[in-house]
Amino acid sequence: MPKTNVEFWQNKIQANVTRDKTNQNDLAKLGWQALVVWECDIKKDVNTVVKNAIDEILKANRDRQRI
Repeated sequence: MPKTNVEFWQNKIQANVTRDKTNQNDLAKLGWQALVVWECDIKKDVNTVVKNAIDEILKANRDRQRI
């Protein structure tokens, strides 16, 4: 959290979290599953991010095949 203008950033971050949840729920209603990838994680370890994304996609595919 930034050390200046803390109230602004708290409100902005909370609004972003709320917006993202709403968008993910709306996408789920349409049959989509959102995969969130953070830029900071990519910068730290892109290989792990890619591996985790592939794992999530494969898991979702397996789950879909069970239905």
